[in-house]
Amino acid sequence: MPRELDLRDEGAYLAFTLNADELPLGAQQKSPTATLVERSLMIAKATSEVLGAQAGQPLEFSPLPGSPSTRTGATTIHLEQQVQGLPVFLAGQSVRFSGTRDVQRTQARLVSPSNSLDVVPDVPVESAVQAAAMQVTRPSDDEQSHRNAFRETSPAAGSGVMDFEPKVLAEFSNIASQPTVLEQGPFSETITAYLTWVPAAQDLRLAWDIILGVSEQEGAFRVLVDARNRSILYCTQLVPSATCRGNVFQINPDTPRKVVSFPLEWASYGLDVSPDLPPTPDAWVSGSSTDGYTTMAGLSPSVSPFTGESADGVIFDPADPKGADQKILNAFYGACFMHDLTYLLGFRESDGSYQEGAVSAAGRPSRSVQVEIHSEPVLGTAHWWPLGTVPTMRLGPKQETGRHSSLDMTIVFHEYMHGVSTRLVGGGAVSHPLAETQSRGMGEGWGDYFACTLIGTSLIGQWLTDDDVGLRRFPYDQNFQRNQINFANLSTLKLYEIGSLWCAALLDMNRRIGARLSLQLVLEGMKTLPVNPSLLDGRDEILLTLDDLRDSGAVSVSEHSRAKAGIWAAFAALGMGVGAISQGPSIVGAVADNSVP
Repeated sequence: MPRELDLRDEGAYLAFTLNADELPLGAQQKSPTATLVERSLMIAKATSEVLGAQAGQPLEFSPLPGSPSTRTGATTIHLEQQVQGLPVFLAGQSVRFSGTRDVQRTQARLVSPSNSLDVVPDVPVESAVQAAAMQVTRPSDDEQSHRNAFRETSPAAGSGVMDFEPKVLAEFSNIASQPTVLEQGPFSETITAYLTWVPAAQDLRLAWDIILGVSEQEGAFRVLVDARNRSILYCTQLVPSATCRGNVFQINPDTPRKVVSFPLEWASYGLDVSPDLPPTPDAWVSGSSTDGYTTMAGLSPSVSPFTGESADGVIFDPADPKGADQKILNAFYGACFMHDLTYLLGFRESDGSYQEGAVSAAGRPSRSVQVEIHSEPVLGTAHWWPLGTVPTMRLGPKQETGRHSSLDMTIVFHEYMHGVSTRLVGGGAVSHPLAETQSRGMGEGWGDYFACTLIGTSLIGQWLTDDDVGLRRFPYDQNFQRNQINFANLSTLKLYEIGSLWCAALLDMNRRIGARLSLQLVLEGMKTLPVNPSLLDGRDEILLTLDDLRDSGAVSVSEHSRAKAGIWAAFAALGMGVGAISQGPSIVGAVADNSVP
């Protein structure tokens, strides 16, 4: 059995998207006293009844905390579907409101239970965690035959797991889902678990939803263990890795080093500077080392930062351009650059931007990013670690070339965007908002898109891989192979090919309407996306964000018209035209269309 598997019944989900003029009568109307959350709950009830999602018992919805708004005032309320007080895995509904509190659209992915279900598990949480531990630390035969040297020595895959006896640290039995925290044992983090429903075998099955951080080399997994018979229903890797063949980065050893200011001026990013920003960005360093309020970079395992020379200011000038200090400094620069650029685009404290002392609208305390420079390979050559309280980026060497991912800026930029997208999508209230295959592909595509746009390249990881192709099958240029990667063959595409499809559409949008406007639309559009969006959801949010800019006066009517035509042309060229259909975020059942409005 492979480590990653999905035994859900995809046909159990009812997915739909309705614009304002398609809502049931009464659902479009404003209420002078109702909050947006209350209106969202009413809309969810009305739409689920009309579309037949309530064939059995009535559906339950629970609002997720936080409802961050875009800079133009648009807000999306995210609702989690529940059955008898327990969440339904990856099911819910979102409602988007304009800055004037008009409902604009609702998107849903729901499951309709046929009858009452037993919510008492037969399998205790300790036993379920043991089953999950065996699943994620015992590779498939194919993985075992292809294991490289650093995986073979992974400490989590040893006998410690065989003898692992999970011990509960805290449990909240007064909550229906019974959230539980267990000792980390041979794993890298404490273990969390709670009860959820899973649509499997044409029914809802009670399961333990378990998060396991295995190791820096093996990654982290989300596992659903059947609470009746201890079988594995679902298992997926949570660490978004920029490389399956390698990683990308902009300024690399093929380009001479350049002395730059820490921080850069706002104007150096080539974007509009809003009046609410300070005259200059906050300092990247507070002392004389690569440890600042947005980023701390250092060598693993102690994460020791690089200390510069204090003379007339602080000078970071590594003697060896490819040595450890240079790797730390490059990664530190890249992460700080991305913090300020995304902050400029609108990823602020209320959204959970990565800096010390910030608190998001969802009530999540924010921390600076910790960048770990590893001398041995890490999973995927580089990755964003999704567990723990400290947001962490890990960078290691490419095993085949010996080149280090910290020296390739396309990789650093790509990895940082994983942190941005997982914080913005779903309003910041969900820890893992990109779990479905289309959604995970979008996460990879956003990383590639920002890296290519900011660096001005069509290749990801070219220096890292030391070849002319880089990490993706085709260059992201005007000759991108649309006949092989397009929405029509979505069901045959692998994860990174879905990412390439998404990135190619966004870069084509750059060419048609300009990168400055495109970057703003892409980042602002993330804020109002539902949990586990589809590619078509992403397209629609970009168009709605453009409408918001027109309505707020940020772009003129004529600019809006030209940009809208360019956006539709970019997506339609890859099969995501006006008539395209997606069965939620599933990769099956997609219908391509190349027409524009």
